[in-house]
Amino acid sequence: EVRAIRRDGTSFDAELSIKVIEGGSLVCTIRDITERKRQERQLRYHASIQESVSDAVFVMDMEFTIQSWNKAAEFIYGWTADEAIGTHADKILRTEFSNEEHQTSFQQLTEQGWLELEVTQHHKDNHRLYIWSSFTLIQDDFGQPFSIVAVNHDISERKALERKLRYHASIQEGVSDAVIATDMDFRIQSWNRAAEKIYGWSAAETIGKSVDEILQTGYESEADQARILNDFLESGAWQGEVIQHHRDGSRIHILASVNLFKDEMGQPFGIVTVNRDITERKRTEVALQKSSAEIHDLYNNAPCGYHSIDKDGLVVQINDTELKWLGYRREEVVGKLKVTSLFTP
Repeated sequence: EVRAIRRDGTSFDAELSIKVIEGGSLVCTIRDITERKRQERQLRYHASIQESVSDAVFVMDMEFTIQSWNKAAEFIYGWTADEAIGTHADKILRTEFSNEEHQTSFQQLTEQGWLELEVTQHHKDNHRLYIWSSFTLIQDDFGQPFSIVAVNHDISERKALERKLRYHASIQEGVSDAVIATDMDFRIQSWNRAAEKIYGWSAAETIGKSVDEILQTGYESEADQARILNDFLESGAWQGEVIQHHRDGSRIHILASVNLFKDEMGQPFGIVTVNRDITERKRTEVALQKSSAEIHDLYNNAPCGYHSIDKDGLVVQINDTELKWLGYRREEVVGKLKVTSLFTP
């Protein structure tokens, strides 16, 4: 690239190509690249105003050669702007991409003009970085792409916390309670074997899904749901009985214990829930209540009178049949009269 000088003394950006032909002569080809250079300068300007942001912002040409590299990129990747600019992005970022993945992503970028995806890249010292990358294709006035702007957000810390969350959940594999870890968007990060048994969903089917979509927790109202969520976020823990659903649609009674996990800065990053299936216990309670009601009914409506007394002879229980025969109301007898006052010697 050179600066060409016009007859009137003005200059412009040009691309000069020199080729030796037969006989030792030279063929020079010159192309006016004023517009392209203007666009590149404009692009670098827009990138330069991003120097204060925490995300890596850099510009590449269509051959993926880096044209600009902000301070956040220096901090995240460990390469200075002088080292990165003019270098192919693959050499700097070392993205863990197969050729097929690279071609597919580039095709999506060129077709829709933008692309967002999570990638694994590397720091200058070779340690892995987990990056949420956003690419925008820049086109000239004729619709021809000439540059790519990348905004890369380092999510390595978040991914480490997610792994920690999954670890805490994974050590519960041997317990009979469902142990479910989610991120702060309530998307499932881990799902133990007991959860598979209780809910009928495999871990592979649930990871990444919304916990509401899988569990279908029943609440009395949206207001009740909002109240429980607010109480949980304020206190960092919640315990209570809820109705959830099996994969086949059947209802499950659950005793849920929910705990909020926070990082060293006190920022919440995940939730671990321990859910105990109490469906059988609830069925037993209902059966006992029904049995108790039936026994009570038999006692009260027996064809003969029944009463119970304490050690002093005070009536503590009496059935309806005996009350009817004696002409008393229950509140007149129980705890007030002795059995000797109801019968003559």
